[in-house]
Parts: sequence; C-alpha cells; structure tokens
Amino acid sequence: MPLLCEQCSRDLRCATIVVICSARLLRVRTIAQAKSLRLGATSMSDPLKRLIDKAVVLDTGTSIVYVGKLLEVTEHAFVLEQADIHDCKDGHASPESYIADARREGVTANRRNIVVMRSRIMSVSALEDVIS
Repeated sequence: MPLLCEQCSRDLRCATIVVICSARLLRVRTIAQAKSLRLGATSMSDPLKRLIDKAVVLDTGTSIVYVGKLLEVTEHAFVLEQADIHDCKDGHASPESYIADARREGVTANRRNIVVMRSRIMSVSALEDVIS
C-alpha cells in the first residue's frame, strides 16, 4: 500500500499523505495516522466483531470444518483457540451432523491455536446459532 504525498508524489516526503486503495482515496495529516489505517481489515460495524471470544464454525464448503473460539479476525485470517479441525471424510458424519454434535456436546479441541486463511472459508457462524 503506497503512502504518497499529495504535493510531491513521493513516499513520506511531507506532512500530508494520501493512502491510495483501489476502493477509495483517504487523506491523512500525519504518518502515524497513515500507519494506523488498516484497509480491508474489519471495522467496528463488521458483523464478525460480534463473534470475537465466542465459539464459531468456519465452513469451508468441503469436508473440512473448523470449530473453536474466535480470538481475532485479520484482513487475511481467522485466529481460533481451543479449536477442532475436523475432516468429515474420516468419519461417518456429514459436516452438518458433526457441527450439531459439537454444539450439543461441546468442542473437542485438537489444536491450542490455529490460523485459518480467510480465502479458504465460505461462511462463519456462532456455534450457538447452529440449529440441530
């Protein structure tokens, strides 16, 4: 993400900086303000914020399901703790059955922490929102 000066078009040459993003143009007054911008990251109105510190299900659209406590959401990843990575091909349960069992019986963690790339995930929901 280039930080370009409005006046001289060079990186960090004067106090007024423009942050260029394909979606928008932002003007900031200090280098600190520019560095604090997190384009593409979650905002306070982001629906994922309400899921922080809750048990969640990350659905991949494949036989692999992630279930665990959501610690953090970044631009590129979900961070889970006390998580279970479950491949439903290894058992007899469908992903839906496995998730319903996890809600009913609790999460059986096989990882203390895991970072899951957002590009791999189709949907995110609170485990408590699962209807069995």
